[in-house]
Amino acid sequence: MLSTSAFNALLKTLEEPPPHVKFIFATTEPHKIPITILSRCQRFDFRKISLSPLVARLRLIVDAEKITISDLALTLIARRGEGSMRDALSALDQMLAFCGEVVADADVQGLLGLVDRRLIHDTIEAIVNRESHLALETLRRIDEQGYAFRQFAQELVEALRGLILLKVTTDPGDLLDVTIEERQKLQSLSERATVEDLQRAMTLLLRTESEIAHSTFPRLLLEMTLIRLCYLPPTREIAALLGKIDELERRLGSSKGMTPPRPPLPAASVALKPAPPTASVIASRPAPGEPAVAAKISPAVAVAPSSPGTQDWPGMIAHVRAAKRPRLVNALEQASLLEMALPTIRLGLPKGSLVLEMLQEEAVITELRTLANAFFGSKVDLRFVPLSEAEAQGSAPPSLQQSRRAAEENFKKELHDEAHGNPVIRSVCDLLGGEIVEVRPITIPIEATIEETQDGDA
Repeated sequence: MLSTSAFNALLKTLEEPPPHVKFIFATTEPHKIPITILSRCQRFDFRKISLSPLVARLRLIVDAEKITISDLALTLIARRGEGSMRDALSALDQMLAFCGEVVADADVQGLLGLVDRRLIHDTIEAIVNRESHLALETLRRIDEQGYAFRQFAQELVEALRGLILLKVTTDPGDLLDVTIEERQKLQSLSERATVEDLQRAMTLLLRTESEIAHSTFPRLLLEMTLIRLCYLPPTREIAALLGKIDELERRLGSSKGMTPPRPPLPAASVALKPAPPTASVIASRPAPGEPAVAAKISPAVAVAPSSPGTQDWPGMIAHVRAAKRPRLVNALEQASLLEMALPTIRLGLPKGSLVLEMLQEEAVITELRTLANAFFGSKVDLRFVPLSEAEAQGSAPPSLQQSRRAAEENFKKELHDEAHGNPVIRSVCDLLGGEIVEVRPITIPIEATIEETQDGDA
């Protein structure tokens, strides 16, 4: 905090120091000291003290003061010092002022705001064993005991770091600041998970920890993260995946041109509603996160709409639709065509239905007759007949709405049968050990593609 003038005044003393005086300067910003001062000093850079010497020094002090305290408590206090002996001694003084000559582990954890290490280990064990209910139960205990959720997330991250260090090094040494008992527990947990799984878990927790500070629902955020960690699929070796992709490309290449063309749908059903041009097949492995496959299916054939002047009832409905009468279109599509011998058209609808009552209104009949006269090019006698329940469900011809629904079901069945009989798709399922779980029509033709999904960031 010295100004330039103060440093210059100090320089006068340093140039001719008294023989009985030694100056000791301490700073965390040596780059701010003028070079004229530094050139007249011996420089010693202090570094953080590792955990073991800090604990040993604290143990020496408490034994000399006849204080009863466990090694775990001293480790927690030393860890709070973060490599500084001064800060560790300050934390120890706070413990002694509160607890006296007997310091309990629970008191240290409470005063330092630390989460019980058993809860941390239980949470990691639940994640490793993919037991979401146990993870949520641990989080409930965290909330019940009043721990801060962000502190809990931070300590989870630190524990996962310890597991990773134990996986990638034979002796982490000072890299891992834990007691012998905790290290044995972490070693046991690390043997049940891969480095990739632990890294993914740490990435998600780091993101959650930063989001908790601004979240209105921190517990909900942590719950969803723990559930996701429990349900993340295990990672697979890249070499194994690449080998399967190469094998899939080879099989797809050898199967090119083997898919037989699908026959077109019946003309009547296509005239009612042209089938979508293509369909996609979603094939999935039994385990989550495995590849999904989309494969092209042959397009259906569309039929050109009828022109006015013909005895075509679907064309009449299309004419009403072109006249922008959606209410009438919906009603006519629900009617059964009982007779069509121009100039007479008889339509049947269930007795007492709201659609029948609407179509029997004088204004509606007049509008429909005008549209029919224009479409058929002559005067049309349009009649609406009430049908009994038996007639509506059995003997009466199907309405256009019913025919369309039947055509769609038939189209889906044909797609389903073709997908299960397609040799390329069968090869993909055999290679990946999967099964077809869904076949759905799409409107955009696609080439055979493979999409690999592992987690939310893939």
